[in-house]
Amino acid sequence: MNATKRPNFFQTFWRFKKIRIFIYILLAFILIFTSSFYLITRVFSTPAINYPKTTHFHFRQSITLNGKEINFSEDKFQVPVTGVGCDIKLAEEPIHFHDKNGQFVHIHWEGITGGQVLKNYGINYIGGLDDSLGFRLDNGHFLQNLKVHGQFFNKNEYSNKNLYIYVGKSDDFSKKEKNDFLHKPLSEFFGKGATTTSFFNSIQVNADDGSHSTPSPAGEKVLEARQKDSQKYQGKTDEEVKKELGIDDKNLKELNNVLGDLVIFIEDKEPTNEQIKAKFNSLQPLPVSICGG
Repeated sequence: MNATKRPNFFQTFWRFKKIRIFIYILLAFILIFTSSFYLITRVFSTPAINYPKTTHFHFRQSITLNGKEINFSEDKFQVPVTGVGCDIKLAEEPIHFHDKNGQFVHIHWEGITGGQVLKNYGINYIGGLDDSLGFRLDNGHFLQNLKVHGQFFNKNEYSNKNLYIYVGKSDDFSKKEKNDFLHKPLSEFFGKGATTTSFFNSIQVNADDGSHSTPSPAGEKVLEARQKDSQKYQGKTDEEVKKELGIDDKNLKELNNVLGDLVIFIEDKEPTNEQIKAKFNSLQPLPVSICGG
C-alpha cells in the first residue's frame, strides 16, 4: 500500500488565495517602481542632473530663431545676483545668465549639454518633460524635479525648423553636427576642458544650499585698481580700465574659463556665410563684471 505523499511547505503555503494575490501585487509594485525609476533617471533625466558635480565655465552664444535673435538679456531670462560677492544658489539653476548679459552663458554643473541649455529656456530638442531638466538623486534632493528656467517658446516656433550650429570666430568658423551639440557635454563639444584655471578649481560651494561666491578674476583686477588709485580711474568705464591694465581678450578667456563662441540659427534654410560672420561679429566683449558667477 502506497503512502499518501504529503504536500511540502511551499505547496501548502501557495494554496492560500490571499497570499497569492499579495505576492502578485508585490511583484507588480516592484516592476512598476523599477520601470518608473528607470524612466526618471535615464529617459527623463541624465547622470549630470541625477548627481550634480560642481564646475564653472562659460561660452558666448547668439541664437537666431525665425530671423530674429533671441534677446537673453531680457529680465525673464536672467537670474538676479544678490549679496556680497554676488552669491548665486548653485542648486537652483545649473545654467543661467546674469548681469543683463544675454550672450554670456554660465554653466555650473559638469556634463551639461547644449540640448539642456536650449531646453532650459523652452526650446526642447532632447525630449523628456518639457518643463523639467530631470531629477536629482543626490543627498537631500532625492527625486527632486529640476524645473527649467522657463518655457518661453511654442513648439510650433521651432519644432519643424532646422538647427544650424557654428563655433569659432567670424573669420574662422566651422559647422557642427546637431546631435553632438544636443547630447554631448559642452566641454567635449567645444573640445576643451571645463576647469582649466586654478581660480575655478578653488570655488567654495556651500554643501547645504549650493550657494557660492565667485567674483570674476578680471572684475577683481578692475576693482582692485580702482581701490588703489580712485582718482586715476574716476569716470572711466570698466572696459577702459581693463585696457589700461593690459587685460586683453586672451587674458579674459583664461580668466573667465571661456570654452568658445557659438552661433545658432533655427531656420527653414541654412544661413549664408555673411549672416554667420555677422553674428560672430555681434558677440559682446568678454565681461569684466565683479559678478563672475
